[in-house]
Amino acid sequence: MVGDNDGDYQAESDCFWEPGNYKRTTKRISDGYHLCNELIQLVQERGELEAKYASSLRAWSKKWNEKMDKGTVPEYGTMAAAWKSTLCEADQMALLHVRMKERMDFEVAHIVKQWQKDNFHKTLIRDFKEKKEMDDAFKKAQKPWEKRLREVQKTKAEYHSACQKERSAALRERNAITDTSLSIDQKKKFEEDLMRLSEHRQISREKYDKSLREINEYNAKYMEDMGEVYEKCMSMEKQRLLFFQEQLKNLHRCLDLSRDTALRDIYKEFYSTLEATDANKDLRLWSKTHGVDMVMAWPVFEEYQPEMKNIGSRKTAKVMASGDGIALTAVQFKSIEEVDVIPNGAPPVLSTQSADHVTTTHLTSVHVTTTTCATTTSVSGSQSLPSPFPEDDWDDDLTSLPDTGDPGIPVRALYDYEALEDDELTFRKGDIFEKLEDQDDQGWCKGRLHGHVGLFPASYVKDVPGQ
Repeated sequence: MVGDNDGDYQAESDCFWEPGNYKRTTKRISDGYHLCNELIQLVQERGELEAKYASSLRAWSKKWNEKMDKGTVPEYGTMAAAWKSTLCEADQMALLHVRMKERMDFEVAHIVKQWQKDNFHKTLIRDFKEKKEMDDAFKKAQKPWEKRLREVQKTKAEYHSACQKERSAALRERNAITDTSLSIDQKKKFEEDLMRLSEHRQISREKYDKSLREINEYNAKYMEDMGEVYEKCMSMEKQRLLFFQEQLKNLHRCLDLSRDTALRDIYKEFYSTLEATDANKDLRLWSKTHGVDMVMAWPVFEEYQPEMKNIGSRKTAKVMASGDGIALTAVQFKSIEEVDVIPNGAPPVLSTQSADHVTTTHLTSVHVTTTTCATTTSVSGSQSLPSPFPEDDWDDDLTSLPDTGDPGIPVRALYDYEALEDDELTFRKGDIFEKLEDQDDQGWCKGRLHGHVGLFPASYVKDVPGQ
């Protein structure tokens, strides 16, 4: 500031009260606009990192899922499920990070952009209306004081110049006294110049003092007017700082996964899958499908049956295959009146024999002579001989499929299948269930679906890779 002597005032000072130094304060307004852009860019770049991370997680999960589905990773059973759970975690985490990116865009970047639009308005000269208003207010408050300051600087310069001239005149006057070559009139002239300059110096000093008094008397008013404008700028800046603080807190909430219940659920499910891994169960599955517990079709005696091929239902085929090479069928004997006489040497014909519990169709060669063997006729017609095997026992053997509880091989249905018998499974295309036994000679497998054990056609399913 201005003091009583010229050494106290520094024209190049960066003090706020100096003329024009308020511009650093008003520049902060335009800086606030650019800081909004920087904050938006910061948030968007972080969001892009989250999106890239999510994309990398999905690509990694897809790669390893394909490897396991194709069987290039020879893991099986519950351990394969544990492997898959790590990939499931990656997919779920990818969704979380995508959601983080979306929240940052919507809850932070979008809000900052809208606030910037509402609080900064550009003028035709590519400046901001808010900054221009503060610049004009500072100029108005500073103008009277600046005018007095210029007067102080002017009177100060005049006073210093008068002092310098007086000093030079005094030096000349002293030299003239000792100089014998000068006349008395010349010496008197030097003396008069010194007196005149001394009077001028005194007048300059009075003007300088007056200008200082005037500016110092106005300092309080100047500080008050400048302070009012400054407080408006500070209020605007405080509003920006508080807004930025809130938005950074919003960013923190977007990034803080520790508060997200979905994250806890992901890792709870992940851990429970790992805990469910059962080495003994996997070993039993291996033994069942590839080891000592596999079903072996050991060689058995098979009776020779010439020119007889079974084309009947699955149950009859199962009965024929289940015995020691002996097929059991229910045979009806007709009375002599019902026997069709076919000439000797006739070609084989299809004959269907029915009972309440089984239907079989055989290709047989029929040779009938004029003498026909038949049962004793009766008035009422034909009679059937009773089956030597109880019907209830036969049905139980066909439909009883015990569940041992052993794990099976996961298979996926290729087509819809509707059960035709009580011991068969009904499923739809895409259903996944367990195959408990490999297919038999007739192309049927034993499986478990929704806790029910039954048979299904082997050609209707395929193994699920990687399981």
